Amino acid sequence: MRRFIRLAVTVSSSILVCLISLGSALGAHSACSDCHRRGKTLKNPSVNELCISCHPDNVKDHVLDVISKVKPPELPLDSQNRITCITCHEAHGRSGIPNMLRLEQDKICAPCHPR
Repeated sequence: MRRFIRLAVTVSSSILVCLISLGSALGAHSACSDCHRRGKTLKNPSVNELCISCHPDNVKDHVLDVISKVKPPELPLDSQNRITCITCHEAHGRSGIPNMLRLEQDKICAPCHPR
């Protein structure tokens, strides 16, 4: 019985650590279901529309759906080489950089906007 209780406490602690890690990874997003249906399927197949549905004030931050003339290293474009919200932003907040950016701002802008 003690072994079972110890195992239950260990499993509960592991789940709590995972949930805390998930919470910090989500950044401003409080739950997977904010953006996803069950599994990995997005609620809206258009990433930009999905992001803008919760962040409408950010729609003017950068032109979206533009075909990039430059393939920025480390920054994903969509299947048609267009810039989307997730080109510059890591939707799960894993980078730890403010504003959920994938890279520091000067490193994100420089490949497409050289001085």
